[in-house]
Amino acid sequence: MSGIVEDTAVPEPVSRARNPWTLAVAGLAVALVVALVLLGLTVRSLHHERDLAHAGTQADVAARKAVVEMTTYDYKTIPHDFSWVDDAGTARFRKQYAEVSSPIKKLVAQLKAHAVGTVVDSATSVKDADHVSVLLFVDQTLTNPTQSQPGLDQPRVTMSMVRVHGRWLVDQVKLNNLTASQ
Repeated sequence: MSGIVEDTAVPEPVSRARNPWTLAVAGLAVALVVALVLLGLTVRSLHHERDLAHAGTQADVAARKAVVEMTTYDYKTIPHDFSWVDDAGTARFRKQYAEVSSPIKKLVAQLKAHAVGTVVDSATSVKDADHVSVLLFVDQTLTNPTQSQPGLDQPRVTMSMVRVHGRWLVDQVKLNNLTASQ
């Protein structure tokens, strides 16, 4: 052996992690990133909730208009009064409505009936931004020459509304009549 002893100890690198300022800045950077992500998610959620509320409002307006047109008719203007569905219904609903309204049109003409529907109140249930269910509380005043006093019908109508190309259309209707004979 040569008698020379080598120092094999490796000098310890200077660690920036031990510097308290570096740790503080890194912690603040992480906190800032987390805060920005949470802010972005919150804004997105608020936009989504606003979109759903707006969908409910728009569908409610369209359903109210449709149900008034559906429950208002006169034997003198049957073709016009039953044509509301051409503009306010989906293709599926227009087909269903054509089938069920045919005998109703005959009865309206036979009785020389006149009806006026008004919406008392409504409530919406939003499935998503394009599908809303609207429950409508309707009062319908019915008259015909055989009645001395007008009759009152109070159907509760549930309309399934869908947004098609930016327009709210009736896709399905369910009727529950409070004053019908049981």
